[in-house]
Amino acid sequence: MDIIVGQKVAPQVIFAGPMGVGKTTAMRAVSGPEKVEMDVRSLEVTQMMRALGKTTTTAGFDYGECSLPDGRQVVLYGLPGQERFDLMWDLLTPGSAGIVLWAFGDRADGGMTCEMWLRALSRRQTPTRLAVAVSRLGEARREEGLQGFAALARRFHPHAAVLAADPRAPADVMRTVAMVLAAPSARFLAG
Repeated sequence: MDIIVGQKVAPQVIFAGPMGVGKTTAMRAVSGPEKVEMDVRSLEVTQMMRALGKTTTTAGFDYGECSLPDGRQVVLYGLPGQERFDLMWDLLTPGSAGIVLWAFGDRADGGMTCEMWLRALSRRQTPTRLAVAVSRLGEARREEGLQGFAALARRFHPHAAVLAADPRAPADVMRTVAMVLAAPSARFLAG
């Protein structure tokens, strides 16, 4: 008979990034039935929300669990994408094993928005693993686009992994989770 004290602890991975980039979609793509979403109808529909066809926003956090192909269980938290909910950023990032920063690859301001998020994460001074998942990056621009995001990410984190990923594709989302857990942990740099 095995004696077990306490409970298993699964690594926690944070999905961060701007509103509408696909954090909740990525959570849905890989989480089993044990998921919680805190999307609410937005009282103010911004120009960006109209462009994305989005009427809801995450007001608290999303929660999900997934199993990696090697059998490891992982807990996922999705941060709200609006700065007015940054209290959740402060509550959830310190205990995380890694952060996946989702970035827009198809928008002119995608790099600038990614940099804003990298600055916000660096101010929290939490040593962690980081992966930047660039979504909506067309095949024609993939290599050039990834190089730009990689240079930007490494200004803020010395071991940041950067990859193209579709938040709707379970295999892509699982690859980002596995990649962030395999990356070396480090403190964020000043940028």
